[in-house]
Amino acid sequence: MNAPVTTKEKSSAHPSPLRCIECTLSDYCLPRMLSVTKTEHLADTIESILKSSLPVLHRHDRIFKEDDPFTSLYIVRVGAVKTFVKSDDGTDQITNFHLPGDIIGTDGFVTGRYGATAAALETTTVCELPYPKIEFLTTKIPELQRFLFQKMAYEIQQHKKMSYLLSRRSAEQKLATLLINTSRHLEKRRLLNTSFTLPMTRTDLSNYLGLAIETVSRVLTRFHKMKIVTVEGRQITILNKARLLSIAKLDDQNHRRI
Repeated sequence: MNAPVTTKEKSSAHPSPLRCIECTLSDYCLPRMLSVTKTEHLADTIESILKSSLPVLHRHDRIFKEDDPFTSLYIVRVGAVKTFVKSDDGTDQITNFHLPGDIIGTDGFVTGRYGATAAALETTTVCELPYPKIEFLTTKIPELQRFLFQKMAYEIQQHKKMSYLLSRRSAEQKLATLLINTSRHLEKRRLLNTSFTLPMTRTDLSNYLGLAIETVSRVLTRFHKMKIVTVEGRQITILNKARLLSIAKLDDQNHRRI
């Protein structure tokens, strides 16, 4: 695995400049207030703190490494990121996948160090919010501190749910849940949620879900034959969401609130 990529080492390609209040993801990666009129008088302050035009990351480029000192929060703008930790036997264990609008690195608030390594799954751009300036921003927008605490609580909740998913559910339930979670994530961010490309490989999926690669392939093929989804490589199209929810044993309305 490559070492963390510094600004000088990253690709020279940059995403086009975009202000927070103009970004379609601002309601989800930072408090809703960042995209409303209230923020206009703070725009210069926010733009000077949030580095929204970092160089493009490529597959395997690392944003930060497990146990590195906590220096910044990162927000996925385009692409996808995986976080993983070293298990007792020295292998990498994927702990989460992060899609556009997700904030990465909140666990650093607790210990002062990152609890996992974050690496790009594909061509990715992120925004950076340096930690030393976060406190300054919370003095300007007090609600930000509450929002960050909510994000940490959400991460803990999701970790507990994932532990349950891995320990007690069948392979079909695990994959159905992952597909529903991905669909809901995209829906909340006003992105196409019935047909999407999974950014992770089947090797990554098997690692995350605690399944053999052959099992992942077999279950996806079964879903395809049952006309629940179509599968073309990493391209997934959901044909029967009700059936997928039934397999995952999730209630659609309750799941919307997760």
